[in-house]
Amino acid sequence: MSNRLRVAVTDHNYPSLDLEKEILERENIELSERICRSEDDLIEHARDADGLMNLFFPVTRRVIEHLEKCRVISVYGTGTNQIDLQAASEKGILVVNVPDYCYDEVATHAVALILNIDRQITNYGLLVKEGDWAYMKLELHRFREKTVGILGLGAIGKSVAKKLSSFNVNLIGYDPYVSDETISSLGVGRRSLQDVFKESDFVTLHMPLTDETRALVSTELLALMKPTAYLINVSRGPVVDEKALLRALNESRIAGVAMDVLCREPPPADDEIVSHPKSWVTPHVAWYSEESFDELRTRVAQAAADVLRNRVPKFIVNKHLLKL
Repeated sequence: MSNRLRVAVTDHNYPSLDLEKEILERENIELSERICRSEDDLIEHARDADGLMNLFFPVTRRVIEHLEKCRVISVYGTGTNQIDLQAASEKGILVVNVPDYCYDEVATHAVALILNIDRQITNYGLLVKEGDWAYMKLELHRFREKTVGILGLGAIGKSVAKKLSSFNVNLIGYDPYVSDETISSLGVGRRSLQDVFKESDFVTLHMPLTDETRALVSTELLALMKPTAYLINVSRGPVVDEKALLRALNESRIAGVAMDVLCREPPPADDEIVSHPKSWVTPHVAWYSEESFDELRTRVAQAAADVLRNRVPKFIVNKHLLKL
């Protein structure tokens, strides 16, 4: 049996893991891959692994309790909701992620969705394909006179604000964890959560999924929106109560929604929000560019190697373990 360190991949949907293997090989670390289908499958695969690399598959307390040597769980992306962080911390396993690999792509996607709706790009394109060249068929208004409300002014929300500032729109925002000075420096007017929904022509969501934000966009908040306003979500599907959103769309209480994320992905064939005439849905692609794809895979592998070679990676979710 080999004495080399081993990192076990719990799941992935990539054509190959050649990039990850190359990075780990430089550190004399073996990579073993499997598309795990059950807890037992993962336990068998990873029981004696020194580290895990994880995309979506749940790493539960039961799995963690069976890990005999694991020192690190390196997550493809930002969210770690699929990892039992408490169990990992209790066992001294560092959970690391890559929260900053696609800030620009996600911010650009949000702005693109807003502009697509504002200028009716998709709808005009469909009309032309149908042979309709009537340029006043759809009603348009000046974008610079609109108000865009940004929920969440972390790195992505800040990038959205900077990109939109060149359009001279009125920017307002809500983030209880960001200082007045920071918000003001972005040219964003601080508002309460309720006032963002009341005043905005577009409300764009840029927040992590936590107990605090789950189903945050509720019937009550949607009821505050103008009937001409749109909701944009490129953060996490479950921050929106989709039943409440569907009612708002059906009752014309809001003008429409553009989403890159849903509560169920991929959605079922009969998903009513996806098929709704007032919705625009993209397939969780906001993060993606060829450059961000390679960066993500490179940094996930490198972070796992850093921990196993006793180096401190850039991002650690349960960083309190470093003080132990």
